[in-house]
Amino acid sequence: MNCAKGTRLAVFAVLMGLVFVVVLMWPVATWLQCREVWIADEMTPDAVYLVAGSHEQDRRINGIVLFLRDKEASLRLKNGDEKGQTNTPLQILIGNDMLISRWSSEEQRNLKKAEWAVKKLEEKAPVQQAQKDGQVIIKIVPGQFSNTDGEMVALGAFLKKQPEIRTLALATSLYHLRRAVWRLREHLDRDLAIVAVKDPPAWHDRLPWVVAGEMCKMVRDAMGLSQARFVSRS
Repeated sequence: MNCAKGTRLAVFAVLMGLVFVVVLMWPVATWLQCREVWIADEMTPDAVYLVAGSHEQDRRINGIVLFLRDKEASLRLKNGDEKGQTNTPLQILIGNDMLISRWSSEEQRNLKKAEWAVKKLEEKAPVQQAQKDGQVIIKIVPGQFSNTDGEMVALGAFLKKQPEIRTLALATSLYHLRRAVWRLREHLDRDLAIVAVKDPPAWHDRLPWVVAGEMCKMVRDAMGLSQARFVSRS
């Protein structure tokens, strides 16, 4: 009898502990979303950067497509005249993710992640129209990396040579946004306004293990271990 009662109490304590962790993770997940940098409706950046991420790439691409659809009119106003003639197109920058991606029947080979991102973007109607109108150009940012910190080092080096980019919008998953913004600011040597494309929310953004994993990576990066063996990936 006492054994059964003890078991029930132990199960209850475990369940309550899990509930506490889930509740605690909710505000942390909101903090990770870095909502203070979400792009304002009236703002149009000079460039949008697609942050690399193998399993989240399609979601981040969709975020850029939705952004372009919402900004279609303002792109014409900012970059051209009333006839829609463009002078300074919006740059869509792609992280040079070297991981092997899907098969391309046109090229008869597996594309790299960065190449696949360009292909998927150019297949989307808003991107096709913006390219046709001269409002958008797509570039792959040079450099090789294995995690977010290394990627932001490469992006910072690229931006150093692009003074015309004064406002940059990051396109990444909501749970990853604060770390991406933080690491980019660490590797910039000039003033740059950093905002974020409002990525479509996903159910896993607030999962306790996703949030806990992201917090562990922030601690790792703060300790300067982003390039350390065995803990440097992602």
